[in-house]
Amino acid sequence: MSIGALIDKLSSFNFALIAALFLSNLPEAMGSSIIMRSIGYGPVRIISLWGGLMLFTGVGAAAGQILFAGASPVLLAVIFAMAAGAMLAMLAETAMPEAYEQGGWVVGITTVLGFLAAYWMKTFE
Repeated sequence: MSIGALIDKLSSFNFALIAALFLSNLPEAMGSSIIMRSIGYGPVRIISLWGGLMLFTGVGAAAGQILFAGASPVLLAVIFAMAAGAMLAMLAETAMPEAYEQGGWVVGITTVLGFLAAYWMKTFE
């Protein structure tokens, strides 16, 4: 929903946001898909699960745009802070330890490069 609330505040297409959303979710999807495949899920089931999640996310974004149209800046700040906190908690709890366990020291460097790439894309807005 926070994505939908943000879309209402954007005056034009935001390539950096779309690219960041895609790139930030791709490693998690790939890692989870490998695990699902290793426990016997077929390609159709995996793609169906990810497709359903993508559809659910789109519906949530649309609901956020409708529900939070005209919301106060303070309310939007609280919503964005909660969404950012949830993302950081998920990364710290699951994604980063698993990535470090499987990838070693290079995970730290690629994380920094990812943040730099996001910052670089933001400078073109």
